[in-house]
Amino acid sequence: MNTFLFLLTLLFTQNSWGFKINLLESTLELDKSSSTTATIINDSTSMIAIEAGARVRVYNDNGEEDFETLAENLIIIPSQMIIPPNGEQVLSIRWVGPKEIPKEEAYR
Repeated sequence: MNTFLFLLTLLFTQNSWGFKINLLESTLELDKSSSTTATIINDSTSMIAIEAGARVRVYNDNGEEDFETLAENLIIIPSQMIIPPNGEQVLSIRWVGPKEIPKEEAYR
């Protein structure tokens, strides 16, 4: 049985946010690979500080996304960074949970 994890990102392309995220792989097949990388690009003219983390993607009874639960099985390194103007930072996203999970899981 193939086990999948969907990693979803919000792509921040507005100038007021000042950064973009490029995710190399949005799906991890745990029987093949348990890690991927993402690049945060600061396309602004000032330095930015970012804290990266993963949250479980679930929906409440009204069909709205709920991001309250932290993802315990995903590790993002580095979790905090300062990116200079027009610079970038590569993040390592690693699954540290079991190789077999009963159903697909989605994270933001």
